Amino acid sequence: MTLGERIRSARIARGLEAKQLAAMLGIAAASVSHLERGHERYSSLDLLARIADVLDLDADELRGLAGKLTTEEVGYIKVNPRMVKLLGAMMKTKAGEAEIARLVKQVERKRR
Repeated sequence: MTLGERIRSARIARGLEAKQLAAMLGIAAASVSHLERGHERYSSLDLLARIADVLDLDADELRGLAGKLTTEEVGYIKVNPRMVKLLGAMMKTKAGEAEIARLVKQVERKRR
């Protein structure tokens, strides 16, 4: 699923028109249309966070679909370049959503 498809399906599931979502986000309806048609250049970290909040979606999922990293994430990767190796290994094993969710939970438990 693409970023635009995810946003559109969540908007429709909540019974919202594109104009209504745009008003809730404080942006032009054309911007919602651009996002839903796959023009990710119209997305920013702030806008993705607001969309996630309004549509009750996971902001990290939206950022992932948009290919956007925070400054903090980029800094972490620079300090820990083996993270890229980990991602590559996960890709080679074709880890699916369930496996990724399990790994995230393990990491979050260790953080506590």
